[in-house]
Amino acid sequence: MGENFRKALLSSEYFNQPGEKSLGWENILPMEEASNLRRRAFDEEMRQAYGFKTIEAMWKKDDMVSSNWHYRVDDFVTIYALRRSHGGGHSGWPEVKFPQKNLDVPLSVSDEELGQALLEIWAQCECSRGPWPASLGKPKD
Repeated sequence: MGENFRKALLSSEYFNQPGEKSLGWENILPMEEASNLRRRAFDEEMRQAYGFKTIEAMWKKDDMVSSNWHYRVDDFVTIYALRRSHGGGHSGWPEVKFPQKNLDVPLSVSDEELGQALLEIWAQCECSRGPWPASLGKPKD
């Protein structure tokens, strides 16, 4: 998980220096197709683990983990938990009141440690109170 997260950060168009060549659609489209297949399989696993009748019903109640990274300034990424809000979007918890739902992680950590940080924050989401999906492994206590 950490390896894939790092790859997503580093392959972002925003990471390129101004004027650098883009990855190009011939490279992006196959990656997008493979990513969509993994995402749909993951969505189905979540649907079954949490007992939703449909994936669409699950999406209406999902929480998520997001991140901020100022790559030209900081050597760390901030990972934070978000909850589904009443309007259908996602919102975070106030960082001052809920510091455990935000985590600054140096990008110099190993992929395993980065993946563990993602699992720790995901465990802070309200939706993660149900059965833990087997494909994710377990967060450390």
